[in-house]
Amino acid sequence: MQGVIPQTPREALTFLPRRNKNMCQFVLFSLALHVVMTKGTSVSDRQVDLGHICQSMWNAAGDNLKIGKEIVINKGSSKKHPLITVTELGKKKMQKRIYVKFKALLNSYEADESKAGKPSKQEAFIDAVSVKGGPMEIAFKYIKDLGKILFQNLDQFKPILKKMWFDKCSKKGRGPNISGFKHTFVGEVRYDGPKKTKIVEGFHNWIHFVAEEMARKLSYFPPPRKFVHGPPALISANFDWRGAKKPNGSSFFIGTSPAFEMALYTACFFRSSPAFEMAFYDGCPLRSPECTCQINKERLRIIATNCSGCVGTAYPKL
Repeated sequence: MQGVIPQTPREALTFLPRRNKNMCQFVLFSLALHVVMTKGTSVSDRQVDLGHICQSMWNAAGDNLKIGKEIVINKGSSKKHPLITVTELGKKKMQKRIYVKFKALLNSYEADESKAGKPSKQEAFIDAVSVKGGPMEIAFKYIKDLGKILFQNLDQFKPILKKMWFDKCSKKGRGPNISGFKHTFVGEVRYDGPKKTKIVEGFHNWIHFVAEEMARKLSYFPPPRKFVHGPPALISANFDWRGAKKPNGSSFFIGTSPAFEMALYTACFFRSSPAFEMAFYDGCPLRSPECTCQINKERLRIIATNCSGCVGTAYPKL
């Protein structure tokens, strides 16, 4: 990805021309030396703090739904009510451009791994996310200040956003068959051979959860495994989706704008890469480094894995 500074030996080989062997050897030697020097890092070093930018991105979103007023959460054990109910005020707010583009993109996907979203809808969504003064611009400036990218403005960064979120990445030996966006915001259904059953992976978004539950394609099993009122509100829930179970439930924000989530996960993706002490399998870390930060009174833990330069998964950890 032109304009992105390589951070690992794998990335160095990706970014540098194949014919420049001497330069490749120098970069690999320098990075290998850095690995040796950082080998003594502690477990706590697997956590990196995003600092004040989380609150800044939250404030800049402006279109997060307010819990209790624009969105209601069913924390009880009854199945009579859905987990999440969007009120009339909330529905009005969800007519904003960012929600419209996000839902259009979701609708272009299927649970089947072989089917991907339409490129035109991907680009329209990236444009809606990348607005002046919005959460993604704050994330961009943060990443640039870290020295992770060389781009001068957010428009130049948009092709990288599209590549890292929508390119299909190789994961767990299953081949390059799914993008980080689809895994995170849509979810995937695959067959687990050893268990001889279909399972759900990913699916960390409340908007998609509401849509699939309303369409009777998702069955929620109350009560929530965990719940944080916030704001921001977070939940871990058990459910079946399209005839498959989600092992150990799924955690996700509730009421958050897609612009906020994309910016938060993108900032974490760059901030937590590289994790020099991590072991990798098929391009993905075996153990994901965490990003931490505080929004209002809530201390958050965020996962955003880097699989060979693309997002593997992203979600709030509960």
